[in-house]
Amino acid sequence: MSKITEIPSELLDNILELADEPFVHAKVCRVFNLIATPILYRTVKCASHRFLKPHNIHRFLRCITSRPALGNLVRRLIVVLYGPATRAELLPSFVAEAGSHGFPPEAQRAVADGSIMVMLFLLLHYLPRLQELVVHLPMGDPDYWILYQQMLTTSPLPLALQSIRSVELFSLAQGEYTLEMVMPFLRLPALQRFAMHGLFKYNDSKLIDEPLPGSSLIEHMAFYSCDFDGAALGALVRWSQSLRRFVYHTTTFKFHPLFLGDALRQGALDTLQHLEVEHTGSLVGCFGPLSDFTSLTYIQTSLSLLLGTPDGSTVDTIARRLSAALPVSLISLRLSVNLPWEGAMVVLAMELFVKNRRDRLKHLRKLGFRGPYENIELRRFESLCKAEGLEVLSYAFRGRTLP
Repeated sequence: MSKITEIPSELLDNILELADEPFVHAKVCRVFNLIATPILYRTVKCASHRFLKPHNIHRFLRCITSRPALGNLVRRLIVVLYGPATRAELLPSFVAEAGSHGFPPEAQRAVADGSIMVMLFLLLHYLPRLQELVVHLPMGDPDYWILYQQMLTTSPLPLALQSIRSVELFSLAQGEYTLEMVMPFLRLPALQRFAMHGLFKYNDSKLIDEPLPGSSLIEHMAFYSCDFDGAALGALVRWSQSLRRFVYHTTTFKFHPLFLGDALRQGALDTLQHLEVEHTGSLVGCFGPLSDFTSLTYIQTSLSLLLGTPDGSTVDTIARRLSAALPVSLISLRLSVNLPWEGAMVVLAMELFVKNRRDRLKHLRKLGFRGPYENIELRRFESLCKAEGLEVLSYAFRGRTLP
């Protein structure tokens, strides 16, 4: 009988990948170690264990600086930047490495003091093939400004920041960070996907060095629980040369959707495929028509954002207005009914919309609808959709990760 180590390496690679125990397999034998080590280092998480023990980023940084070849294996880095700081006496000295990479004295002192935030920036110098960065930001950490300044002023950027394709930022403290404070992440040269979660508050200042329209490679933008002013939001949209997916979940700030609609028509008329906008605050106006978008296949939004105010519309008028506002390329529609439309005969209008959709929306295959209506009305609407050959989408709208 053949030994498992005699299996062709390509097949053994697949077996160990599916087994998903690289830390164990790396200790079995030399053959297993050669295959499991790249799997083990492909995704790395730096955090404080249950927020009780000192952060482990210094251990990983020490590992990478002593064996630089391992840094070439890391493709995805997850860093939780809150938790107990590493005590200086537990650290090896990374000050010399920081100095060799041009860190200013302030940043070098932060490294010597065990700053998790600044050690992240040092770590990024040793991960030349990093593709995805996920960062959980702390609340009110003064060292963030050191990281911010380093990302703004360091030239050339660390190798990891030159190769990253995807960035996702989280914060437990909504409103702690402004858009200006994370612009260095948005400006990464190879970035294609960007998502923010619960980070941003509106501020009156303009963007620093407002981005040149069409100069960014970002194709996917997602902003969850964020409040921007219309000009900043429009500048971000126009910045992309090929925007394909746009998500914006705003909370309580007064939202002017026409700014967003105009920016999307100017910058993504032929490229946008996925549009998802939700709001819980006050609303001024609507998107304007989406009918001219040529590639838009998925829309998730409210009736108010699509059509504005009801203005005493009849069932027939609502159905025709909705059909006319949508692009002929549409495949999936998730629609919510918010306060201005609650008194209108929306369920009847949606039923008429479904029956007449083939006049314009021949490609529509999936439909989701939610509102403050009786279950009997919603079940009747679902039955009609199924009878008309439409897949009924769930009412749980909130997808919160990058595709």
